Amino acid sequence: MRLLSVKADNCLARGYFFPVFNATIVLYDGNPNYPDPGAMWKLIQAEQITIFGCSASYIHFLKKENISPSSTYDLSSLREISQTGSPLSAEGFEYVYQEIKSDLHFNSISGGTDVNGCFAAGSPILPVYAGELQSPGLAMKIQAYDEKGKPVFDQQGELVCEAPAPSMPLYFWNDPDGSKYHSAYFDVYPNVWRHGDYILVHSDTGGITFYGRSDAVLKPSGVRIGTAEIYAQMEKLADRKPSQRLPAQMPVEREELRAVVRGVTEHDHRTIVLRRRVVGERVDDAWQRRKDRRSRVSEQV
Repeated sequence: MRLLSVKADNCLARGYFFPVFNATIVLYDGNPNYPDPGAMWKLIQAEQITIFGCSASYIHFLKKENISPSSTYDLSSLREISQTGSPLSAEGFEYVYQEIKSDLHFNSISGGTDVNGCFAAGSPILPVYAGELQSPGLAMKIQAYDEKGKPVFDQQGELVCEAPAPSMPLYFWNDPDGSKYHSAYFDVYPNVWRHGDYILVHSDTGGITFYGRSDAVLKPSGVRIGTAEIYAQMEKLADRKPSQRLPAQMPVEREELRAVVRGVTEHDHRTIVLRRRVVGERVDDAWQRRKDRRSRVSEQV
């Protein structure tokens, strides 16, 4: 067995590398698309890689560029792709099975450096549903809590772990009274670990969908918008560039703000997406394209 990880972080390593015995680990440090987007797939073909670890952003990039590794490379050795780093869209899951390989195990995982493990991960004996991590990790009694500290299903809630897990930290350095440790994880729900992610637990499949950090989730007019939902809409813009977002409370005074957030009052919250202009692109051209698209994006978000 040979395992390849692109810029492996410790989440990838603890998520699926350390339990494997008699395996060769191949680490790649650098731009995975250099000198071209086929770099990793050439390596998988040449080294007969069995398990490939990568990020959601890497998969989204391949999808956006219409890269189809299955049509170019021999991926017969590849049995699993493990993905982490940020939430992957349902379309990303579909891309993996349509354009990379249809008969592998796609193992999307999510954990934390804090617990040196995975709160949710994949299972080779369970079905894979687009946009969902398959099950809780071993020894992880996780739930989605609402604001009252009650478990909820089929709606977004805070990721919590209701029971101690073997790899959880016991204390922080330079925190003799434990106040920093308590405030980091236990000050929202008494005696229950709150990790700081928004998730949705599906009652029909048992899968878990991650929406991003709860401290990075916007809540304009009471509606939660996670980073995963924002990125999913931005991925649909063919000419997109890295963007930033910020919450704002201001009167609607400019025409462009009215177009982005239709029908709001000056007291409403709204999300503004700042787009970086493509080098060499005329402002008028970029503006016209945004006018054609932004109503659709704002309605979907």
